[in-house]
Amino acid sequence: MDYRSWFVTCLTRNTGSLVTALLRSAVLLYTGVVLALSLAEVYGSSSFVLIMYTHT
Repeated sequence: MDYRSWFVTCLTRNTGSLVTALLRSAVLLYTGVVLALSLAEVYGSSSFVLIMYTHT
């Protein structure tokens, strides 16, 4: 799915849906960052980077 075309479609058709989707994405992104930082604090940044590289 191309997010840029999806963004343009939502922007031109329905601003309310766009705002809802952006808020949802922002919350998910914030949650992901908080979880990543928590993991980094628990395991230490070097081992966290190693974990990220081995799992991708």
